[in-house]
Amino acid sequence: MRSRPSTRRGAEPAENPADTETNDVVQPVATARRDGTLDAEEGSLGPRLLPLVLLLGCAPAPDDDAVRDSTADDSGVDSPSDTDQPVDTGPRKLLHRLDASTWRRSVRDLLFLDTLPQVALAPDPTIASFDHLLEGLALTPLHLELYDHAIHALLSPLAEASHPSWARLLDCDPVEPTCREAALGRFASRAWRRPVTAEETARLADFATEAITAGAAPHEAVLDALSAVLTSPGFLFRIEQYGVVDDEPVDAWELASRMAFFLWKSLPDDALRADAATGDLLDPAVRDAHVRRMLADPRAQALTDDFAGQWLEIRALEDARPEHSLFPAYDLDLRNRRKEAIRADLAWRFEEALGADAPVADLFRGNTALVDPVLAPLYGLSMPAGSPPSVRALPPQRNGGWLTSAGWLIVTSKVARTSPTRRGKWIRERLFCAPPSAPPPGVDSFPPELVDLDLSTIRAAIEFLTKAPDCQACHGKTDPYGFAFEQFSHAGVWGLAQDGGVVDVEVTLPTGEHVTGANAVADIVADDPRIPGCFVEYATTYALGRRAPQEAVDAVLDEVEASGAPLATTFERIVATPWFSTRVPAPDEEAR
Repeated sequence: MRSRPSTRRGAEPAENPADTETNDVVQPVATARRDGTLDAEEGSLGPRLLPLVLLLGCAPAPDDDAVRDSTADDSGVDSPSDTDQPVDTGPRKLLHRLDASTWRRSVRDLLFLDTLPQVALAPDPTIASFDHLLEGLALTPLHLELYDHAIHALLSPLAEASHPSWARLLDCDPVEPTCREAALGRFASRAWRRPVTAEETARLADFATEAITAGAAPHEAVLDALSAVLTSPGFLFRIEQYGVVDDEPVDAWELASRMAFFLWKSLPDDALRADAATGDLLDPAVRDAHVRRMLADPRAQALTDDFAGQWLEIRALEDARPEHSLFPAYDLDLRNRRKEAIRADLAWRFEEALGADAPVADLFRGNTALVDPVLAPLYGLSMPAGSPPSVRALPPQRNGGWLTSAGWLIVTSKVARTSPTRRGKWIRERLFCAPPSAPPPGVDSFPPELVDLDLSTIRAAIEFLTKAPDCQACHGKTDPYGFAFEQFSHAGVWGLAQDGGVVDVEVTLPTGEHVTGANAVADIVADDPRIPGCFVEYATTYALGRRAPQEAVDAVLDEVEASGAPLATTFERIVATPWFSTRVPAPDEEAR
């Protein structure tokens, strides 16, 4: 493999040695929380959930030290053993809890719902820009309590036998024990992403039978058993064995789950399951055909919502509150409709590039947008009320693709003003994987003494504040990119003039180019050779669900760099790389 400069986030020499990153490769993790196994406290189960989980044998009692080693599988009860005798615990298990987005999509598909469940779940921490990475997904009593409430809310409507989901959950009369057993076996197999044993199916059926004996209607008894499946570790966790030898491959069922969680944030479908059952999925040609099929499936919307939503910060629109006449606080309906139109525009841009398998840099070129009547004014366009959304050419000052979209300009601004530093930092961090160091403690972005100075523009204020050499070490690499966009307001509108001052958008970039305006900078950014490698790093980290090793990034980049890292092809090559289909190495036992 040829050598290349690292594109990893933080790979540039840090301006401040204290800010040097040391965690940009996957390190063996020492604690149970970080390696995915449950420790005693985190494995403690809420009183209402514990009987259901123990019914399926999915976890030992909360005070059992075996939780730390996760020696039980997701459905078999640990056998009692003499504590004075050595016990062969077998391979340790890696438990990767489903993040909230994956949980919602999986439940939707399991229960054949039309939309994503809107239920309260505990927020997941963001690590390395994503909220589904293994090291951040602990299990707490709050998670279990909210899972319990969420499952109750989703299953309650199914108490009516006429609910449309029953037609697909049951193909027979649940009064018949054989019907209940077959249906529960199918459901558990889909939920646990693997075949289920006859013993597991029988235990679920017995649980439903006992509920009927206690007076429950057949449908309600089946619902109780479904609830037990959905609150079991077999569903709540991606359960895999750690690798015990170098480059140990996962089995076909684990590969199917990895592919589905990456591309759909959901469960394997029947086609994936069929090829997993025969082992054909391990054939590279079969696997690649599935990836292409899955990218064309509507469930690949998850790549927009979760991958692009976090890498390109589409999700940040939810918290954006720009103060502007086009976002009137008194008209919440208009504000929400405009925000949704902005989000739809950004989603369309990403999905168009993905569908066309365009090079990643193409996202930052062009001047078309998906516009509706409430979004049109932000782009200087007019559309008759009631017109459907349509793709429109934008004014010439919007030739920077994503970087001149209303959505990007809004999420990289403050509430009441633009933020050149934030815009420049976004470019360095999200496109070049070269984030600046954090500012020293106690730095005030706009201290009160600036009020008495004759600084008519934000640029003048920032340049005054950061003129010291120590400040310029970072701001000199970041702010010029943002200054070029100062003709766009914090609400994404062209033609900003601050206090009557002339907006200066002439800049000298850290790469040496002397240019004027947003379009010129966007052209230079789109041509920057760091973009393919940075995109591959973000995409590989997202796909693996953990920080991507540099070797994995390089392996993918070797295959796609020459063509500019086309989006769909890059996703295909990530699945084909050995890092996607081999087990995670076991943590150093001494570190435990």
